[in-house]
Amino acid sequence: MIYKQLKKYVLPNENDRKKEIYKNFKHHFFPISDSEIELVKKEIEIPFELDFFYRHIGYGFFFQNNKDNSDRLLDAISFKQINLRQDYYKYDPDMELYNSSIFRNKYIFYELCEGTYLHIDKKAIGSQNAIYFFERKIANSLEDFLLRFNTEGHYFEYG
Repeated sequence: MIYKQLKKYVLPNENDRKKEIYKNFKHHFFPISDSEIELVKKEIEIPFELDFFYRHIGYGFFFQNNKDNSDRLLDAISFKQINLRQDYYKYDPDMELYNSSIFRNKYIFYELCEGTYLHIDKKAIGSQNAIYFFERKIANSLEDFLLRFNTEGHYFEYG
């Protein structure tokens, strides 16, 4: 299970990112409290697999030493704000693209780079939420995506 592989990259908090001991970590993840998740769920449904990831790993940055991309799995508050178009995202011109009907049953959950995001199905089939790069399905589940992404990086951009 990918979650066991990623657990070793969970730091105590975001302030620890700069500590020498963590500088060479492949990824940087930070815990999210259950109370923060529940607060967000009062305003927006969190897809099943994303909820699981938040509770067992948290949120954070993949390939944190690669400065070419953000590679940020959004924290719960940012997930809510971007999908409900709140705060900064209310007037973000990049969001126009994601207002298309093809994204109606999907949520933004991952920032590849500024203005480019991955989507997750709102509803799980079984216990799986498919992942999309624009309108193209790139994985049948978040777990499948993470397994491949962890080893191959941006595999979905090349095919």
